[in-house]
Amino acid sequence: VACTGTEYCSLALVETKARTARLLRWLRDNVDLPDDVEQLKLHFSGCTADCGHANTADIGLLGMRARKDGEMVEAVDIGVGGGMGEDPSFVEYVRQRVPADEAPGAIRNLVEGFAERRESGQTFREWADSTDSETLAELCEPEETNYADASLTDAKQSWYPFADEGTTAAEPEVVSSDD
Repeated sequence: VACTGTEYCSLALVETKARTARLLRWLRDNVDLPDDVEQLKLHFSGCTADCGHANTADIGLLGMRARKDGEMVEAVDIGVGGGMGEDPSFVEYVRQRVPADEAPGAIRNLVEGFAERRESGQTFREWADSTDSETLAELCEPEETNYADASLTDAKQSWYPFADEGTTAAEPEVVSSDD
């Protein structure tokens, strides 16, 4: 789930729709979930208004800004363990202001930690609730990846205000409806 992000919202700090689509494709190709895990809910909100309901997801991303190599970049706070239902709860934020290009690696590291350390049949939320904050933060170590981010352009593939001067819009890739 993702809010509309900077493409249509003046409150958003990050582009969420195109970034989420690319992130989910990258995770699908680079992270293996245990066979008995049927779902892992990832929600992305472009700002603290939380229109993407990041606070009630297994993994919630909340748009922020951060400095990386002296430059202001899009970033996310990463939270884990939220959910709805019989025992609703908000996520616990384990990493703050992770540069957006390092978030996929952080999520991969977290999910791989879940796969290695969980008890059989344990959901992500159950695992996150039973794991201490320090361990979750360590497992969610940000890491640059080969994640090719389409967010230097907005979801319409037009100019993006935070792109380097002279950068042109990305060539849209042809994708199937299965992507």
